Amino acid sequence: MKIVSLICMMAMLLIVQPVFAQQTIDKNCVSQGAIDLGNIGKEKLNLVQNGNLSPGELKWFQFKVLDSARFFMKITQPDGSYYYATDFGLVVYDKDMNYVASSSSLVLLDLMPGSYYVRLDARPYEKANYTLTANNNFETEPNDGLSEANDLGTLAGSQLVGGSIEPSGDADFIKINLAEGQSGKLSIDSDGSDVALVLYAYNESKKYYLPMATDTYSLSTFVDPGTYYLRIESSSGYSDTYNYTLNLSFISMTCEKEPNDAFAQAIDLGALNASAALIEKGCLKSTDDKDFYKFVVPENMSVILKTITKGDTRIYLYDSEEKELDSNDDYDDTRASQIETELLPGEYYVSVDGFDSGITYEISVEAKK
Repeated sequence: MKIVSLICMMAMLLIVQPVFAQQTIDKNCVSQGAIDLGNIGKEKLNLVQNGNLSPGELKWFQFKVLDSARFFMKITQPDGSYYYATDFGLVVYDKDMNYVASSSSLVLLDLMPGSYYVRLDARPYEKANYTLTANNNFETEPNDGLSEANDLGTLAGSQLVGGSIEPSGDADFIKINLAEGQSGKLSIDSDGSDVALVLYAYNESKKYYLPMATDTYSLSTFVDPGTYYLRIESSSGYSDTYNYTLNLSFISMTCEKEPNDAFAQAIDLGALNASAALIEKGCLKSTDDKDFYKFVVPENMSVILKTITKGDTRIYLYDSEEKELDSNDDYDDTRASQIETELLPGEYYVSVDGFDSGITYEISVEAKK
């Protein structure tokens, strides 16, 4: 037992090398407590395993493939603390511990029926949390245009999808549907994959699909019910081939009554009094969206105007002649906004805008006590 432990310790020392993969490994090095991921077949797959690694520690997993399967495995850190890519490694072995594939974060697997092992390596400087995911929601070719797009169905909540930019210059298209009554924020995150994203929406006046949002690595925008198409391609040129994953999520949003994009369209919050705040829920559908509200101050008052939000907003205060009196961007080291001021009796306007698409907020106007 001591000899086996010493051999395994020597294998662990290979972690300090920049390449994690070993062509073969002694099966005795696999712990008797390897975590069983279960069986993988043709059914929809979304295995998620959470855990942690201490410095110099290895974790072993095992699974069985029942039918020939194509899927991906990836390792991420759920707490948002990231090490360099070479500090993590996924290595896949067959039942005889022959090397199959490896990656620092994402590996694409085409496996025949049989038993397999996965070794998770890490060089953290302190205990690190991880999430290991296995998923077979992978794009299929041909899907190089809108008419060939892979249909993801109706998006509700979140969905993980994998793909491959191959050959060089490849572009993948996927189709996203949002059901009636689903208005809100669509977010697409590549977890650092080097991809350029283009989201297409139907243009009623042109009668065809046009780009509505573009970005690299991640994209976030407000969407209404309907059908959308997402284009994925390399963001660094036409010479690269690599695998990627996208996490698509949708969050329903409650918005104020539109239009309220100008002083003449301002939503009336009513008259302010000392006992209750004036509050209205709203949302910023794009970085060009600006929401206007108006309120009445019946007597001299100390007033606090603020946004209650996790988004990055700005607020502006105007008098009845639409002259700007004050503004605020980030208040007290937050991304919310707040103005404190003394106001004379009269009518006032407040507007809200932001730096992101799909921001939900509450606008609050209250007398300072």
